[in-house]
Amino acid sequence: MTDRLAESFAQVDRDRKQLRTILSGMVEGVVALDNEMRVLFANERATQLLESAQDQIVGRKLWEVTRQRAVQQAAEKALAGAGPYREELDWTGAADKSMVVYASRLPGPNSPGAVMVLHDITEIRRLERLRQDFVANVSHELKTPLANIKSSVEVLLDGAAEDPVTRSMFLSEIDIQAERLNALVADLLSLARIESGTAILEFEAVAVEDAVHACLDRHRTRAEVKGLSLSGVALGGCPPTLAVWADEEALAQILDNLVDNAIKYTPRAGRVTVRWEATAEQVSVEVDDTGIGIPERDVPRVFERFYRVDKARSREMGGTGLGLAIVKHMAQTMNGSVRVAASEVNKGTTFRVCLPRAADGK
Repeated sequence: MTDRLAESFAQVDRDRKQLRTILSGMVEGVVALDNEMRVLFANERATQLLESAQDQIVGRKLWEVTRQRAVQQAAEKALAGAGPYREELDWTGAADKSMVVYASRLPGPNSPGAVMVLHDITEIRRLERLRQDFVANVSHELKTPLANIKSSVEVLLDGAAEDPVTRSMFLSEIDIQAERLNALVADLLSLARIESGTAILEFEAVAVEDAVHACLDRHRTRAEVKGLSLSGVALGGCPPTLAVWADEEALAQILDNLVDNAIKYTPRAGRVTVRWEATAEQVSVEVDDTGIGIPERDVPRVFERFYRVDKARSREMGGTGLGLAIVKHMAQTMNGSVRVAASEVNKGTTFRVCLPRAADGK
């Protein structure tokens, strides 16, 4: 009899430890309350969400633990036996967050209390806002060129097609807007492939000097039309054989986007310079211009999708608002980084891309 009793106690102790282990590993906070709303148990996650230490929670009334009225109401309604209760709230405290509170009375005619589950949905809400902003931005970016195409077609259908000069003007506008749509869709698909990890990159040693000069050659005609000086400079005695370990096409796209932006936002007779230098581990490539610059408040957001410092100017110049986002994700995919190294309004901007250096002989 004594042995069976001892085994029963041992089993109860093992079950209790197992339950505590499970509860301590949960991403949700779990709080057990008695009928007087005194905390009987709180797992580690609950103490984090309630912003209090465990020894300061257990044994205290719920209203002493948190001043969040919505949490207290959830417990009150659960204890009143109104059935499972769910409440979503914006938590204000040391760190603002979004939270869902689930509360339910323990079963039985003489219920000893209630159980509350706290679920932090801050990240979910942030992603929802990003999705909503993305849909709104894409809709707006598609709507503008489509509206221009539609209005041009309507004018042509109303009789303007009979006049060769007018017809040519409106057909040219349709072509420009169609190309804008094509560029937007291409950038969206490119960004989607990179973010989803389905972009196929072929890593190899890519000569930096060759990549830079090939990029400058692709943009030289546009630069000359604006009277811009376009040059590439190796710093610190970099050898012509200096190479990065990267995908050649991805590196070309990074350079193209940065140089294209520099040309767009640099006034006539300005300068765009691509510089590069290296350490034993990485290569830094800078695209420096004497353009309009970026206000300090906008610098942290320039790599966001569809973020534009000057929306009107950017759309006028045909930008999709995705170029820098693509640069950021491509650099990260190749184990590198990109940042605004320096910028001053009406003085110019310098973007710096850092990529792994290819080992000699690769």
